[in-house]
Parts: sequence; C-alpha cells; structure tokens
Amino acid sequence: MPGAGAHRWQWIAKPPLYWTILLVLMMGHLAVSLLLFFTLSRWAQSLPDARHAIELRMRGGRSYYWSPALGRYLNGHLWFTLGLPGALALIMMIHRNKVERVQ
Repeated sequence: MPGAGAHRWQWIAKPPLYWTILLVLMMGHLAVSLLLFFTLSRWAQSLPDARHAIELRMRGGRSYYWSPALGRYLNGHLWFTLGLPGALALIMMIHRNKVERVQ
C-alpha cells in the first residue's frame, strides 16, 4: 500500500557516547529480564524464608520469593523498560539536527 511504509530515525554521524551506553544498558536489561522471567521456576523459591522475603505473584495464583536485591530490580524493572527507551528518544530529540528520517 503506497505511503504506509514505516519511517526510521538514524544518526547522520556517529551517535554520542552516552547514547550508545544507554542503548547497551537497555539491551542488557532486556536480555537479563527475559532470562530471569523464562527461568523463574528453576531458581525462585515457592516458600518464603529469611533470605527470600520479596514476593512476586504470577498469573494463576502462583507466588515466588527471592532475595531483596533481586526483588527490588524485578519489581521495579518496568521503570527501566520504559525509561531507557524514553531517555534514548529524548536524547535524539535534543540532538534533532544530528538525526535524519529515512524510509
């Protein structure tokens, strides 16, 4: 269908170093989150104890418990998931004279 092609944005020159670092952090976060999610039943505990007090409720009424550090990361990972791409887009908007739209 004419005119329905998706547009992309790309840097005209090399992107800033901090943009590249945020992109690597975003990809790393995505990989770690998916790995933890798909292997959750292998490493998380079904019953709480002194070292595994943070609860994550899954669909179907199943609860898993893990350490406080990992629990804080996984309970707040939505902020990383939405914030990192948002920061990348904001940087591209700030440097809009160095970014071009291509088809």
